[in-house]
This record gives sequence, C-alpha cells and structure tokens, in this order.
Amino acid sequence: MKGKPLQFHPIADIFPLMEGEVFDDLVQDIRQNGLREPIVLHCGRILDGRNRYRACLQAGVKHKSRTYEGEDTPEALATFVTSLNLHRRQLTDTQRAMVGAKIANLHRGGDRRSESFKPASAGLKISQKRAAAMVNVKQSAVERAKAVQKHGSKEVVAAVESGHLPLATAEKIAKSTPKDKQAAAIKGHKEAPARRRHVSVRIDSVGVKNIVRLSRRAKQLIDVPAGQISILDLRKAVVPLCQAIEASLSK
Repeated sequence: MKGKPLQFHPIADIFPLMEGEVFDDLVQDIRQNGLREPIVLHCGRILDGRNRYRACLQAGVKHKSRTYEGEDTPEALATFVTSLNLHRRQLTDTQRAMVGAKIANLHRGGDRRSESFKPASAGLKISQKRAAAMVNVKQSAVERAKAVQKHGSKEVVAAVESGHLPLATAEKIAKSTPKDKQAAAIKGHKEAPARRRHVSVRIDSVGVKNIVRLSRRAKQLIDVPAGQISILDLRKAVVPLCQAIEASLSK
C-alpha cells in the first residue's frame, strides 16, 4: 500500500464518487473478501476503479490493477467507463443525465467557463444526442443537466449528483438565483423519501417477467450459506428488483 498515490483519469470523473453507506459497504466487502475486480489504469491513472482504490486504502488491502487495452480516443474511453458504471451502480435518471452532460461537448475543446465541467470533459467531442444515448436518458435531460453544471453552484451540483435534488428544481435555481445564494435556496427543495402507499395496481406482462427474473436471482443469493455472499453481491440483486417493482408501479 506504500508508494505514491494513484491519480484519477479525468474521464473517470464523469461519475460521482461513492459516499456514505454505499461506500462503507464497499470498504467492508473488500476488507472481508479482498479486491475481486482489478482497478483499470490508463497512462498510469485510474480509468475505472476509483471507489475500489479508495476502499482498498481505507481497508488496508493491497489493490490489484490492469492496463486498459481499448481504443485510445475520448469517446472510446468514455464509453468504456460509462458501460461499466451504468451496470455496476444504481443511478437515477437525474444522476445519469448529469453524467451525460459531462460527456457531451457543446463547445469544442470543452467548456472552459465552468471549472466543474472542464476536468471531466475537456477534449471530448461527443454530441448531446450521443451522450444521452450512452446514459439512457432523453437529450432534454442532458440539456438541463448541462445548464445546472454551467450555472449552478458546487452545492447545487453536488445535491443533484447525489440524487437529493430534482433536476428541474436545480435548473430553475441555477438560472434564477445568484451562485452565492444557491446553497440556501436548495435547503427546502431536497427530495424527501417517498411515503408508502397501499394501492391496487396492474402490472403489464413485461414488468411481471422482469420482476420474476430478478426475484429468482435475488433468491439464489439469499439461499447461499452465510459467509459465502458479499454485501455488494446481495445489493446488486435486491436493488434492481426494488427498482423494477417501483418502475412497474409508477406506470
């Protein structure tokens, strides 16, 4: 674990870092089971695995790494990072839109007017339409996210990236409120946990099949003897199941 700390590749920063309980679970998992998935390096910097690397440092576990072997272009690198993280992390539409806005390059060479946007996107030549497709959101959502990154304060951007502030609300605050007053403006707008409702609903056949498939996967993990399953593996099975049920109920 000794030696000079590894730096993060700028393109890796299109995704927010894990914090709180999710990161604590990762630290605990690595402390108990070691690092299962190597960190991916490109030009000596971490292209994929910033959270695993941070968790290794905190857990006192030696990290493993491999070298990125794909095409060395901004879009190829962004596609590589995006494809891995979208499958690995359960992000909301708003969070994915913020990622898409970082990928998209509205001004060739990067938006040099925004320091929060510049490190992750300088040099990328990817359209909003392409970026939206990469993160599976509407182009209009990427446009809104771009406005938040351009006009919003660090507090507003952080609140949206963490999933605590709706994108539409953040855009309105970013465009209408001076940056030095935005932190106070968002206090009353953060999303509260949804209240439980007991309602009768009808779920279409596609939704049922998806829920059944995910339920079987979750049951397979739950049936594994104690000590042979990691917290992260269980989370990866249960969280998508809950999201599938929520998506079906919201139709």
